[in-house]
Amino acid sequence: MDWRTHRLFAPLVKMNELRVPFIRDTYSPSPVNTSKPLSGIRLLEIGCGAGLLSEPLARLGAHVTGIDPTGDNIEMAANHAMADKTLADNLRYECVSVEDFAKREQSIESFDGVIASEVIEHIDDIDLFLTSGISCLKRGGNLFITTINQTPVALFAAVFVAEYVLRLVPKGVHQYNRFVSPDALSLVLENRKS
Repeated sequence: MDWRTHRLFAPLVKMNELRVPFIRDTYSPSPVNTSKPLSGIRLLEIGCGAGLLSEPLARLGAHVTGIDPTGDNIEMAANHAMADKTLADNLRYECVSVEDFAKREQSIESFDGVIASEVIEHIDDIDLFLTSGISCLKRGGNLFITTINQTPVALFAAVFVAEYVLRLVPKGVHQYNRFVSPDALSLVLENRKS
């Protein structure tokens, strides 16, 4: 399946044009190895879905663990990754929640970066979600979160247009009251530190 042309995945793949370079440049602003600038970097993608972001990061040399609590997502991700044998050594998927994953001793402080992309707006307990994800970060690691901001424009674009007009996602996938503004996310992260 070509994600770039699939009606459900194409918009998320398009977002990789911003996400992948941002993550890459965080670790390797002037890469020595330009084909694998993320070599030696361990990344955890929480809520990896079908692997739309995990795969391109693994192709850049990162050792990526993609987790998702939905078995169908993990099956789709694993099947898609099998088409590219170069990913076998540095990409793995697991059907598990971040809360359960973080309970494992080998997960604690073991990743250079933790990514939650377009996930947090679907989470019931954001504090527990973030606490679990952050516990997997090495000291000095990076937390990458992308989400839909809680603005009228987002309500129009992500709910009305995406769900009702273009039917890119099923109706009800996005709920405006669950969108998270940068200020609200910062507050949750600050409260965790105290």
